[in-house]
Amino acid sequence: MKKIFRIVPTIYFIFLAAFLVAEYYMSLGVINYPAIAIIVLLLVQVFHNQKHIGLLYGIAMTAFSIYKLVEAMMVYTDTVNQTSGSFRFLIIKSVLFGVALLTAVIYLWHYILLLKKQNTTTTSV
Repeated sequence: MKKIFRIVPTIYFIFLAAFLVAEYYMSLGVINYPAIAIIVLLLVQVFHNQKHIGLLYGIAMTAFSIYKLVEAMMVYTDTVNQTSGSFRFLIIKSVLFGVALLTAVIYLWHYILLLKKQNTTTTSV
């Protein structure tokens, strides 16, 4: 069960970054190199479980998810002609990045618990 809490958020964000790469390429014809870098870094984190790096990734993923949720709401409120299609787009983005926020918080919580456990089990001379 503990491995699932470590792997599922990472896999979710890998797929989310892959989705962003595909979205940028299909809509703008631009390769999104930061998203590709995130995919590579998260794949490295899956195989080399570093606690401090995982904590930093958790903080970054939480901030990114909050940013994208706020951005989706701001884009919807700035839309001049709000239609049912734009509302559905808001709902889809809210669900997508709401789940991302939930998984990022779980990821962050997992690494906070790991670091607390590590600090209580180490002894100093």
